[in-house]
Amino acid sequence: MSELADYGLSLRRQVHGAERIAQMQEFEPELTAPFELVANNAYGAVWGRTDELPLKLRSLVTVAIISAIGEEDEFRAHLRAARRAGWSRQELLEALLHTVLYAGAPRGQRAMHVALDVFGQEREDA
Repeated sequence: MSELADYGLSLRRQVHGAERIAQMQEFEPELTAPFELVANNAYGAVWGRTDELPLKLRSLVTVAIISAIGEEDEFRAHLRAARRAGWSRQELLEALLHTVLYAGAPRGQRAMHVALDVFGQEREDA
């Protein structure tokens, strides 16, 4: 693996948790290895630009973008990542108000419902 991919993998572990990344890597690795390499390189190249935008802020930007495009599975994963980064539930819900305003009520409301579900799971796991 290249230095960039190694760095990206370390960032993915930091953002999503080492356990989640290990689970992703264990799922049919002979098929998913190329996707993992793309993800590692992308994280290294984009998420790795921490001098320009810190990881914590990147996580909030990612939540806002993914909520706007309506990718629910990725949204759930990045909500958890944003919580790991230190964003409160209230701060994340405030960001979702912008989804309502700029991406439309249906997207924003769906994102809010998904967020409330994720937050509920956090309580169950605690």
